Amino acid sequence: MKRIKVILLGWAFVANIGPLQAQGLSMSLSLKTPGNPSETRQLQQQGQYWATDGPLNVVSSTAKDGDDELLTVTLSAREKVYFHLDLSLNTGLSSSETEFYMPGFWYHRNMRSPQEAPSFKTSKHWSFREDRMSTPLTSAFNPHDGQGISVLRVLDTPCDVQVQLTTGEIILPGRTSVGYAGFDGEGNTVALKFGYPYKETPKRYIRKLTLIDPVTAFAKLEKDEQQTLRWRIHRYKANDFGSFVTQVWQYSYDRMQPQPLKSAYTSAEVKAALSDYFRHSFVDRYPLKYNSGLSLRVNDCLPETEMQIGFCGRVLLNAFNEIEYGVETKDEELVNKGQAIFDSFLSNGFGEGGYLHDFVNFRDGFPKESIHSIRQVELNRNNTAKADPVTLQTADPDIFVGGDVYTGPRFAIDAIAAGRIVEDSINRFVHPGQSMTINRDLRHFIELNKDDVVLEEFDTAKRQVPGHKQGNPKTTFNDMRLAFTDEQVRTEAKRCLGCGATFVDLNKCIGCGLCTTRCEFDAIHLQRDLPDASRMYRCEDKIKAILPYAAKRKLKILFKKKSK
Repeated sequence: MKRIKVILLGWAFVANIGPLQAQGLSMSLSLKTPGNPSETRQLQQQGQYWATDGPLNVVSSTAKDGDDELLTVTLSAREKVYFHLDLSLNTGLSSSETEFYMPGFWYHRNMRSPQEAPSFKTSKHWSFREDRMSTPLTSAFNPHDGQGISVLRVLDTPCDVQVQLTTGEIILPGRTSVGYAGFDGEGNTVALKFGYPYKETPKRYIRKLTLIDPVTAFAKLEKDEQQTLRWRIHRYKANDFGSFVTQVWQYSYDRMQPQPLKSAYTSAEVKAALSDYFRHSFVDRYPLKYNSGLSLRVNDCLPETEMQIGFCGRVLLNAFNEIEYGVETKDEELVNKGQAIFDSFLSNGFGEGGYLHDFVNFRDGFPKESIHSIRQVELNRNNTAKADPVTLQTADPDIFVGGDVYTGPRFAIDAIAAGRIVEDSINRFVHPGQSMTINRDLRHFIELNKDDVVLEEFDTAKRQVPGHKQGNPKTTFNDMRLAFTDEQVRTEAKRCLGCGATFVDLNKCIGCGLCTTRCEFDAIHLQRDLPDASRMYRCEDKIKAILPYAAKRKLKILFKKKSK
């Protein structure tokens, strides 16, 4: 292969905010001849231009465009060439602190993703096809100093070409507008990666939890043909990662200006095509009839053994749509198949507990036990769900229950109370590190020994019952109750003086306020005669007391760390 040189306009940028000053833009060029491995050369800057006697010239320039820096790279072929161009922008951001964001694909460091999916668990440098993201953008953000940077591809007229190979070095048989974007967090500072045409490294993510060998594509330029590539570089200042993501979304939307997609087909054409799915995927050889959907073969729609009502399977919803469209188009075949599905569920779709069989794999046979829920929550003998009595969390940790499904038939107020408990449990569950039981009402009550208690100072008078007027209360809306007699009023009033919660005695009262909560008539109020004797704050004014202490404590911690 001939040796190449490259014409390159030397480029560097100075950030508006100091820590984001990049060390520069680096570029490498790979050339390939069919049947041979590619040859890659790191382009070195010498002044503004690079002269070349090879098959390809590369020229780059930058221009200010509002708050953006517009990077333009032009490639000119002296002869037919197959090429791949890589660019790397050193952000100057610390690799140990920086988070990454690629819209619709990468968030933080993707550490919540399994080992079999792209994340920092597998590698700290990744490159992906631009069409993997909802926006062809890569970005980095340092939460420590609130600085971020993004590189956005300025799209060409969209086009792409299908290839047979999925890994290795691929020479594209036609034109594509798809480049790549990514990042490198292996070194001390983060670099944003981008280029053309696409590549995916160090692994290629082809389907759920499946990583395969990397791929690098090579585009063709004919003799005297040119290609121009453009990217926008933008800088951000944000308080946290969430604010940074918000800014990136707003920036992307303003620059990309997405427009609603116009379907190439009418609604009638789409419905007619989808109706063939109902015909070809219909399964009628099991006790439950259904349309394959959970594990649908999209190439031929042949029936499968797995049935699922909702979520992915949509069996009952599909049956409804099948009947609806069949009636609309007078297609008896579709109506009959949809009706057969509903009839089979009416006959065989319910377990002993009255719940639908929401998932069945007929390879394993028809379910013998009555199980409810997609996650198959364990049930008690009376078909109520098993759960922790304090947290109402089931054995499947992200499922919580309450109401009749947990207790069986009870009052509505019991279901409401369970809802409050579940609300607290879910809030704790979605915030890692929180205890599910600390500071919870465990409802551990110990009954007092009624036979061994002194009631000398306790009011044992029973609740007074008002008299009733003569007449049938069922035949009138009038209040048939009489007012308390004088004696009954005195008896009820004495209850405040000896309710058992406290004593109305200035020498014994400790000001706990419990009596104000026990009095059903709001007749007792506490008043501080010596407000200057202690510092107390209303709940509404708690920040006045807490904030100075919190600030003082924070400063102590910071100075303690520095002293170490």
